Amino acid sequence: MISKEILILLVIIGVLVAIVGVYFAFKVYKQKNEKEEIEQPIHEVSKQRELTLRDLLDIVSNQNSSKSEITKAVDIFIAKFPFPKRYGTALPEDKGIKDYFNFVFLHAKHKSSDAKMIVRLNKELVAKNESYKLEIEEYEKRGLEARKAS
Repeated sequence: MISKEILILLVIIGVLVAIVGVYFAFKVYKQKNEKEEIEQPIHEVSKQRELTLRDLLDIVSNQNSSKSEITKAVDIFIAKFPFPKRYGTALPEDKGIKDYFNFVFLHAKHKSSDAKMIVRLNKELVAKNESYKLEIEEYEKRGLEARKAS
């Protein structure tokens, strides 16, 4: 028969294995929930709250965003995020203008953005923001070059 010490040792090992198993199961569950939260489709996020420019940048920077999510982000960007007013040739300070140009860059760079989408964004932005035409085209060009490089 098994001695008392061996039986106690087996029980302790069993309890430790159970604790480690529960720990890893909790860790995997937590990571899955965080990932689902991050990867919520744009339509679900927009129903919960008003989307910010940062949200749109997150969508176009995520290489897993679908073509429909990119299109929706572009629609919202065009409709709700007018460029800050520009006076003269200098860029406005403290207006986050770089985020606007970054959106153009990331959109052009994204693998799900096709030529029609890129041209549409360019035309609509230039039509609404003639004073930024050179910058819009420059950031689009940079995005297309980065896309080719990757």
